This record gives sequence, C-alpha cells and structure tokens, in this order.
Amino acid sequence: MNRLDALRILNVSELASEAEIKSAYRKLALAFHPDRNHSPDAREQFIEIHEAYEFLSRKNTTSQRQYAENQDSKKSDRKYRASATYESNFDFSDPQKRYERAQQAYEEAFERRSQRIYQRFFDDYKSGYKRKLAMVITAISTLLAIVFVLDANLPSRQNFEIATLIQKNEYSSFYVVLQGREIEVERSFYFLNKGHVLIAEYELSPYFQDFKSVVLHRTTDGEMLDISPMTPASSFPLVPLILAFPLLSFLRERPSFNFVFFVIHTNLILMPLFIFLLMSWGGRIGRLFIYFESLV
Repeated sequence: MNRLDALRILNVSELASEAEIKSAYRKLALAFHPDRNHSPDAREQFIEIHEAYEFLSRKNTTSQRQYAENQDSKKSDRKYRASATYESNFDFSDPQKRYERAQQAYEEAFERRSQRIYQRFFDDYKSGYKRKLAMVITAISTLLAIVFVLDANLPSRQNFEIATLIQKNEYSSFYVVLQGREIEVERSFYFLNKGHVLIAEYELSPYFQDFKSVVLHRTTDGEMLDISPMTPASSFPLVPLILAFPLLSFLRERPSFNFVFFVIHTNLILMPLFIFLLMSWGGRIGRLFIYFESLV
C-alpha cells in the first residue's frame, strides 16, 4: 500500500490534515463495520479502511527520513508521497487476524473519542450552574432521607377507630376511610365486609403520619384483616435509599457515560420530580408542618 492508495480508500485529498484523516476514518469505519453493514464486501472494506488509516497515521522512521531528503523539491516530494511504503505488520495471509486487528483499532479509536466527549460534558457540568444546582438537590434529598429514616424507626402510638367502607365511580373503586384518608381495597373485600362493623388498629409514623400498619378486626367473628398500604414508613428503607442516590453519586463524580448521561440528568430532573411527588402526594408536607407547629 502506498500513500495515494490510502488516501483514495479514505476518500481524502493529499493535503488533508491529521484531523481530517481521522474524521474520515471514523465515518467510514462506522459505515462499513460488519455489525452495522451487512453487505458481502463490508468486512473487507472495513479492514482496508483500518489499514489505510494506520498507514497514514504511522510514524515510520524510514518514511520520515525519505520525506526529509525530498522536502527541498516539490516534484520529488510528490513522487515520494505517491510511492512511499513501509514494512507492514499485517499478516495478509490470515484475513481473520487482519479483521481482529482492525476491530481492536476501531474500538480503541471510538473509545478515545467517547472519552473526550464525556470529558467535555463533565467539564461543562463542573464549571457551570448544574453542579451547584446538583449540590442543592443533594443537600435537600439527604436531609429528607434522614427524616424518613427517623420517621420509620421512631416509636409510634397504636390507634383504634371504627373503619368506614365507601365506594366510588360506580362500583369501580372501593376504600376504607381512616383518619379522613382513604385506603383502596379490592372489590371482593368491600362486598365481603360491607355489612360488618370493622375496628381498625393502626400505627402512624411520628413526622409524616404515614400508616405503618393497618389491621381491621371484624367484630362479628373476630377475624383480622391486614390492609396495610404501601407508604414510605411501611416500605422502609426503599424511600431513604432513593433519596440517598444524589449523595452517593456526588461522591463518585467521573467523566463516564453513566455519570454524564444518566446520573446528572437523574439528579437534576428526576430527583426533584420524585421529591415533589413524594412530599405532595397524600399531603405529607402539610402534616410535617403541623407536626413542627405542635412542637412550637
């Protein structure tokens, strides 16, 4: 292979810069990679593209010396560039080895390119407002995680109340009403217990007043029915672990795909949305304020 052959394969001019040659290689290697291009000659073209790029980017001592000897004359320089060759390391008798070498170079080239992209996004993140916003969100979520841990583990008082069964939306939704709040139950549960007096024994968490457990006692036969709803207190430690995610990710910042495209967007978009829904759903933020007012 000579220089003109390599330039022709990569479809670049003789005056192409190193950056232009590299860009042409990436585009062609991506287009003719056998995993993406299923034409019969894609594999061979992929190998030729790699070998042409390696030829043009190779810092061969003999080629450099020949170029230095001919740089005084444009004519001799053109002659050199058209005919200069080097001793290749390719095993042309084994197509599989040529392909493996091309595949390895392809992966390395795109890995380096990807790493530069990740680094650029990471630098923009660290130098801009996004990291400051992430620090604020991390502080809020960590504080809430601590509050939810305490809320689930501090002692709570057992309460007793007569439960009320109600139906909504033309028999499609059925609820047990406790503390002015509705706990959804199945249709069959509603009709089995509709004519019975139900005494509810339940625990509420101290801060958010979430149900930790709810057990109904049927007075007619003494049967106990567990209808404990899914709440942060009853599903501990799921919610605190989710809230601790920004802190854990903040301690492991790095220019990687997962951090740049997943972690940053999770912390800046999904986590604020999760916190908003968590605190607004069921009126938790209002009950938290009521608790603090009772302390004052």
